[in-house]
Amino acid sequence: MTRTVKGKEATPMYEIVTCIKKSAAVCAAILRENKPIAVDFEGVKLGRHGELCLVQVGLATGKVIIFDVVSIGAGAFTRGGLKSVLEGDVCKLIFDCRADADALFHLHGVKLSSALDLQILFCIKRDREEGRRDRYVKGLSFAIDHCLELPAAQRAASRHLKMLGRQMFQDNSEIWKVRPLKDVLIQYAAADVLHLHTMFRAWSKDIPEIYMQTTFRVERSISNQPQPQGNQMALKDF
Repeated sequence: MTRTVKGKEATPMYEIVTCIKKSAAVCAAILRENKPIAVDFEGVKLGRHGELCLVQVGLATGKVIIFDVVSIGAGAFTRGGLKSVLEGDVCKLIFDCRADADALFHLHGVKLSSALDLQILFCIKRDREEGRRDRYVKGLSFAIDHCLELPAAQRAASRHLKMLGRQMFQDNSEIWKVRPLKDVLIQYAAADVLHLHTMFRAWSKDIPEIYMQTTFRVERSISNQPQPQGNQMALKDF
């Protein structure tokens, strides 16, 4: 299923993948092209004790592919090719990999690699600009608001969409398992990867140290140590 940007019917905004055959074909194309992708994940209490429901992949072209793990089944990662993409050499842009890496590893045996955590990048950038170390990480909505390379209208639209999405699932995360997915949730999920390529280009001069720090963050997240919860997630771990 392909949806389009309103008023631009020839330009696909996102595509939803619901079967293993299509998933395998899309993942094979991603591996073949070997270009950076943006990734994010949605689920119920996302982490090792929760359930992963969606995998969103944002291409540099602006197209977002949403792999519906609920519909495809756990085979999305093996026969469907997602494990090869997420563990392979294709650069993955992600914003706060902690819960995602934890869920991928403990629920599906996937160890995220070749990833760049733009939350780390954004926080380091802000610390340098302000001349001090902030104890707290910043969320994606905050980072989007402060990415001036994005037009003001896009930043405002992202804020509005995030607000609508949170209103739907903040009291009932099980809604991510209901099919068909409500359109606002699909758009919310797509929005989480839509701007990561622009943010990456805007801040890429600070890239070199981020690969290593992201790797350490993934390793900590999948370790058997107690995972940060609630307000503890707001404290910097790098």
